[in-house]
Amino acid sequence: MMRGKSGRLTILGALALLAIFITGCGRGGGSSKNPFESPERRHIMQMASVYRGYLSAHNNKPPANPGALKDWAKSQPKEVLDKWINESLDTALVSPRDGEPYQFVPPPKRKLGPQVLQVYEKTGVKGKHYISGESGMVGEWTDQELQDALQGTK
Repeated sequence: MMRGKSGRLTILGALALLAIFITGCGRGGGSSKNPFESPERRHIMQMASVYRGYLSAHNNKPPANPGALKDWAKSQPKEVLDKWINESLDTALVSPRDGEPYQFVPPPKRKLGPQVLQVYEKTGVKGKHYISGESGMVGEWTDQELQDALQGTK
């Protein structure tokens, strides 16, 4: 049990930190370029959800191409698609930034942890591509970072 001034100071300090946390003191100062808060992040996550659904239904074998993924997704019940996407399938499978179908990387033959690169923008914008990984991670990689990662998957 705490006694005296130091105990009261500890409690007051903890309450002050709790108040700062609850009121969200750190909000509002960030960059609008944060990929974790952007519509592009939410968009690529939809594609990643569809892709992971395909892998799950096909014993972890990737579709031959984006068209095969789309055909399979069209065959899914509406309630399943509604869990993955909140727009039309045609729109969900195409990057709004470069207007091209998202590309995907087949799962590795030997699993050493979550796949960092699973879905990505083909062309991207100004040398940057949104990417999504198996664990739900989303990032924005340069052309070189993407090319290096794609070389590592072959």
